[in-house]
Amino acid sequence: MDYNIWNKKRKAIQEFSQISHSCIFTVDVFKERYDFASENFSHLFGYNPMWIKTIGRQGDLLEERIHPDDRSQLIKY
Repeated sequence: MDYNIWNKKRKAIQEFSQISHSCIFTVDVFKERYDFASENFSHLFGYNPMWIKTIGRQGDLLEERIHPDDRSQLIKY
């Protein structure tokens, strides 16, 4: 994986997230961790803003918050 190319793309994604009202996140599949999440996760879902800013160090932050009744449907889809 050429992380130099990814670093340029990541910057563009982060800039786009500042003008979009969407929840955008990226995952580093090689390191098996979240790489980035837009601030809208805090605004729309009430997540702690610091958790979102440091999502790369938060482990399975989003998965840990899936309601048990919804988990099987998410796995299915």
